[in-house]
Amino acid sequence: MADPRIRELLEHMGKVGPDGQPTRLAQFAQKVEEYMVEIEGLRAGLEQSATEISEMEQRVASTETHVKERESVRMDLAYEVQDVAVRSAMAGTSAGAAGLLRQVEEKRAQLADFDKVHGGEKTRLERMKISLSTRRAVIRKDRDLIALRLNTIEALLRRVDQESGLRMQGRAVPTATAVQAARANGVRQPSAGPRRRARRIIIRRR
Repeated sequence: MADPRIRELLEHMGKVGPDGQPTRLAQFAQKVEEYMVEIEGLRAGLEQSATEISEMEQRVASTETHVKERESVRMDLAYEVQDVAVRSAMAGTSAGAAGLLRQVEEKRAQLADFDKVHGGEKTRLERMKISLSTRRAVIRKDRDLIALRLNTIEALLRRVDQESGLRMQGRAVPTATAVQAARANGVRQPSAGPRRRARRIIIRRR
């Protein structure tokens, strides 16, 4: 609450007028206090979210590194399957070809198991990225809401300043609309300065 206008306005909290209703300043103070409570809650949530975002980013980065390393392992497995398949096709004897074919089947089974696990890891990484993106969007939304509430408070403070400035020695200064309406009804408005006395011109006869 760095703005001294807020502190001064909140001093009017709970004040009522002669009719027993909250004064205009009390109403403004109530609204400003509600916005300030909301802003404090949003800021506390942002601090917690910032910690969570940092942890999520670290997990995503670590998982991405792991997935990239596993991609390299998969390439090696796929190459081994292809190599054994080529050698089995070029085998000179049926016994040698049969042995190589068994190796091909084993390598392909290993590759299938690897793809099953690796596919789950990639799916988990994509979900982590989506969660991170969603959390970032929530943070942006909360920051925008804080900015909106601060702007609203500033607008309320300006209204308080304006309404206070419309009173001089306990009397309301007529607005431009009121002055125009009075003129339309033939009511003359008092001039801002003192009236000058008309000068009487005396002509002396010679």
